[in-house]
Amino acid sequence: MSSAPAQKGEYIRVEAPQHLQGNTASGFAVSGRRITSSSSRVDGEGDAEKRPASFWATVLILSLLVLAGLFTFVWLLQHIFAGGRGQFARSSSHCTRMAFCRRYKDFTEAVVSFTSSKKGRRLEGEAGDAPAPVALYEVIPASLKPAPPLSGKSVEFSLHNVVDKSKLSASLTIYKIGVVRLQIEEIAPLFRRYAVPSDLIVVLGVGDVVSEVSFSDDADGKSAEIVFAFDDHTGRVIPSSVKILFAPFRVDVFVEGRKVQSFCERQLLNFEKFRVRTGKAEEGEILSYSAKRKGDDGVGWEDAFAFAGGEGWEHVSDTSEKAGGPDVIDSNPKGPASVGIDVSFAGGKNAYGLPSHYTDFEIPFGDEPYRLFNVDEYGKTKHPHTGTYGTVPFLAVRHETEKGAAFSGMYWNNPAETFVQLQKGEKGAQSWWSAESGSLDVFAFLGPSPRSLSRQLHGTTGFGQAVPLWSLGAHVCRWIIDMKEEDIWEWTDGFDRLGIPVDTVWMDIGHTDGKRYWTWASERFPDPEGMMKRLEDMGRRGVTIHDPHLKKDESYFVYKELLDAGGLVRKHDGSVFTGSCWPGESAWADVTSGAVRYFLANLYSPSRYPAAKYGNLYTWNDMNEPAIFEAGKDKTMPRDALHAEDVEHRDVHNLYGHLFAMATWEGQRARDSRRRPFILTRSYFAGIQRQGAAVWTGDNRATASDLLMSVDLLLSLSHAGVPFIGADVGGFFGNPSEALLLQWHRLGVWYPFYRQHSNPETKRREPWLFSEKTQRQIKESVLMRYSLTPYWYVTMLESVGGGVPVLRGLWYDFPGFEKGTGTTAAIRLREPTGQGKRKKRRVEAEAEARETRETEEEEEQEELHPRIFQVGDAFAVVAVAAVDSDASPFSVSLPLDAAGPSRWFDWNAERVVKGQEGRGSVDVECVPSGDTQIPIFVRGGSIVPTKDAVAPPAVKVTGDLQGRPFELRVFVNGDGSATGRVFVDKGDGYEFESGDFLYRRVVFSSGLSRAHEGSVLKVESIPLTLQGGARSVQGGGEEWTAPEGVSDEVSKVLVYGLACRPSSASLDPEGSGQAQSVPMQVEGEEGDWKATLDLEAVGRVKLRNVRWKIILR
Repeated sequence: MSSAPAQKGEYIRVEAPQHLQGNTASGFAVSGRRITSSSSRVDGEGDAEKRPASFWATVLILSLLVLAGLFTFVWLLQHIFAGGRGQFARSSSHCTRMAFCRRYKDFTEAVVSFTSSKKGRRLEGEAGDAPAPVALYEVIPASLKPAPPLSGKSVEFSLHNVVDKSKLSASLTIYKIGVVRLQIEEIAPLFRRYAVPSDLIVVLGVGDVVSEVSFSDDADGKSAEIVFAFDDHTGRVIPSSVKILFAPFRVDVFVEGRKVQSFCERQLLNFEKFRVRTGKAEEGEILSYSAKRKGDDGVGWEDAFAFAGGEGWEHVSDTSEKAGGPDVIDSNPKGPASVGIDVSFAGGKNAYGLPSHYTDFEIPFGDEPYRLFNVDEYGKTKHPHTGTYGTVPFLAVRHETEKGAAFSGMYWNNPAETFVQLQKGEKGAQSWWSAESGSLDVFAFLGPSPRSLSRQLHGTTGFGQAVPLWSLGAHVCRWIIDMKEEDIWEWTDGFDRLGIPVDTVWMDIGHTDGKRYWTWASERFPDPEGMMKRLEDMGRRGVTIHDPHLKKDESYFVYKELLDAGGLVRKHDGSVFTGSCWPGESAWADVTSGAVRYFLANLYSPSRYPAAKYGNLYTWNDMNEPAIFEAGKDKTMPRDALHAEDVEHRDVHNLYGHLFAMATWEGQRARDSRRRPFILTRSYFAGIQRQGAAVWTGDNRATASDLLMSVDLLLSLSHAGVPFIGADVGGFFGNPSEALLLQWHRLGVWYPFYRQHSNPETKRREPWLFSEKTQRQIKESVLMRYSLTPYWYVTMLESVGGGVPVLRGLWYDFPGFEKGTGTTAAIRLREPTGQGKRKKRRVEAEAEARETRETEEEEEQEELHPRIFQVGDAFAVVAVAAVDSDASPFSVSLPLDAAGPSRWFDWNAERVVKGQEGRGSVDVECVPSGDTQIPIFVRGGSIVPTKDAVAPPAVKVTGDLQGRPFELRVFVNGDGSATGRVFVDKGDGYEFESGDFLYRRVVFSSGLSRAHEGSVLKVESIPLTLQGGARSVQGGGEEWTAPEGVSDEVSKVLVYGLACRPSSASLDPEGSGQAQSVPMQVEGEEGDWKATLDLEAVGRVKLRNVRWKIILR
């Protein structure tokens, strides 16, 4: 059989593998061709010459009509799906546009079809009518052996391709934290495959490998088993095992005897080994590659490329429709090299993760694959399956088992473009993963609890960094074209005048000299150092933008120094790559090089960036996907661009922005070791939390649907290990109504990263531009955020230290709650009261959309369904997009603890939630209104530390709160208990790593919920966990000296939900039994009393002292 590619219009005959001969292969539609066995005749062959001319005339007319119809259809699609300014239609199926994904998808469908013939191989002992999987790969039993002790692996073996007799090397590694790693590699490839360097993303090392395992072959010689156990970080030892099946190759992972995951269960392993090129490397020519690899005996379907018939590698020819830019030609000198595998989740019911996609937090299953490819979404129509600015290839799955809900997850350690298909199978969730190039390196996280899963993810990709306290305050930003220093003072003066605190002011590209980063427009910023000094005196910080594109200008020192050092990204011919971006023609820093990252890091030193001398100037990394204008539909770097060591951009694309942010973090850390860095990055990859970077959702729209979608986007990020997250409050594009902007601030104060930002074409939206009522309501929300700063601070610290997400779905703390699997299932909409209100609301919404040109797409009612999510252990928040009093009322189901009596509190009303109790939940009615806060609930049993942000003098920045005393808000559970935690340090720096801090558990126990003699509030000293338990640091005791301006005193205690009305309160300051009476105010009703204890009259207590007690009787 000839190995030459089929000519256009030609049918391909593919020799079926020996063990598949006899299966009916005809009828497959693969890349537009029909596959037949070698003895079959191509349909219609030789018939054309028998047809009359009239027949062909009819065919011609019909063809023209079809083409006209198709043209009209495409034109309509472009106008229907195009968004606002700069938007253009995008194919909903990027998989069909990318040759490697199209090949793999065809390959998987063929395997499934062959499997359905029921004539594939079946393992002995497997029963049922389900077809046996086709065996494309088998384990060579004699190759299976324990790995050498210092290899960092557990077991090594070889895989045999039954079609072309080639081999792959494979290994399994079992880690102590409950992680199983599968790696498959090409043996002696023509070109070196890219693999992510060790410790760049994955932090697991040789010392983390399980040393005590039991390894055995089955007596029949058809499988092998590895038995081990791991600690789930709660003291439980979880027995587990991995079973390797030889023919066909498959890996099954078991936890406590229950199968959790399977690799290659459906036999979709694809490994396109490098082939010999047959075409010439001429400009514009589509290179072809032999379907046969050198030494192969024949052409079968040993991988997706061969299965496609050896068509040759397709160029990615991509012309920008709007920009009119040049074609993007991918020379692809190494040829097809994609990898893929299927991963099944036994009993898998719900899936989460894969940020970032514009879809539900609970990821919908379906045939359409999700694309993992970092691209600039500026102004583009959002599609749930397309890639956005960043990627974390992590998937979490909720399993239904006989013992209840359990969890597992997986991580795909490959930064090349990847597609992921998620489907529901008969026995659980099914997925396949296919990357354009690189290595096949997959991690299985065994759970089984949500918290164990979080620790396994962070134990693999790294734990976060402590954020500075000030970064939890309010941030104000706007893209101002010709920004000037006066814009900064307009902001600070305006917020101070209204009494609305703001910590950080931001400067977009307008502050630079001709968009040359690390420079200032001197005519508009004549004294940057003086400006930053003035901000420092206010206790405020500044943030300037730094992008990876560098203006091609030899007088620009950053470009010139990198050019001379060979530190710029190159074209495939070795010359410097240039493209169009904000400064015009630009080059890009090659951040894959450690030397280039070191160079960029040094640019943040005061000697090179003098405005940073006061240590209060921080960084925003934008456009780092990287984004490039007039560069095809994806508007990014060509895949054949070259990085250090001639690594192609296709291999590292999703890692580029992450590495740029890494350089920034290293620069800030080196600049001033006394202060914690702050970075905001638009692009990211797994492990971005190790840089302590904040991440936001990118260019959103000023619409109610985008407000709600921000919850789903942020939850996906949070559960994928990224804690410091937010969205542009008010929307980047478009003009929100006054009511919508207010609702967004009410939601935005519950983002970990709270920033208002907008496009220069939008109307200004500072609070003083709206009515006094709206100003007051925005101020109330911002002050509530500041009063909760102690809660945010300890929650963020515990997140980065222990890997627990800050924002979380209800299933995280309530895994058995059936309505908690997504963001909307726990909320039931009701019809609005009165007739015609729904119609009126829609008419008004449409009129407003036309007037403000917020969006060209209709907002359906179901899109405006409220979302619920948790913030830390204590809070559940409902995002509501309703902007008028006619909004639909709804009920919220709040989960109850199965372990004991539990309840929730209404934060706004300061009362116990009273509603209809069902199976494991309580339902509460909500009537949204623009005049009231969004629904906020507090979990019974929580103690929330706060500070008074309302009392004069006015709070302008978080630093103003540091000297104010704490207030402890105790929300008593049904059993009369509550607990919380407080962390105190100077709010910046790294002294806490050596014990210069207070970390206290506050405990309320027994007493007045059941008419006992008294309830007691006390504090306990607890160690601070760092790096997921790898380090434990004990904080200060009574001898601890508070940093200047920092208070650890408690001035007030508020206790909510007391069943019995308390008659007295007393303070025992030393725990000696010598108590003194404390003034107390009581209000409420039977079964729900609130007691406010004012400690000012008897003297504040200090958290450093763990002997004091407060007693309620």
